[in-house]
Amino acid sequence: MALVRPKPSKDDGEDKPRPSAAQILDRIKTTLDKGVAPGSAKYTALAERIRLLRDRIIQNAQDALDFLSEALRIARAIVNAGKHPEEAVVLDDDHVGVLSPIIYDHAPAGLTITERNLAEEIEDVIAVRRRGVTIARWGGR
Repeated sequence: MALVRPKPSKDDGEDKPRPSAAQILDRIKTTLDKGVAPGSAKYTALAERIRLLRDRIIQNAQDALDFLSEALRIARAIVNAGKHPEEAVVLDDDHVGVLSPIIYDHAPAGLTITERNLAEEIEDVIAVRRRGVTIARWGGR
């Protein structure tokens, strides 16, 4: 399913084929691979967003608009991550991923590993809830 209109070709007057959802995400993933260090927390978070977007089913125009909107948010975050590698990954109004750096940077003396990991677990729950996935799917209660 083509989601966007290509720019008209000036050379031969013939339109190029429209990119599919998979092709759009492949281009975004290529940009991620080039701009963000593989294995980093940013790379992992952004790659996960791409994976979740790939799993969406597009059945109508609104689904296509929602897909493109989210793809654009991810693409912007990837560009920002490449320009500012020291900053945490935040996607527009999405504040998931902010708590762990705060805990890490401002942890009181004697904070245990379990307490540090709690911030990550809280962020995981928030991310799951925001995406509308039930906790049962992830093996939780």
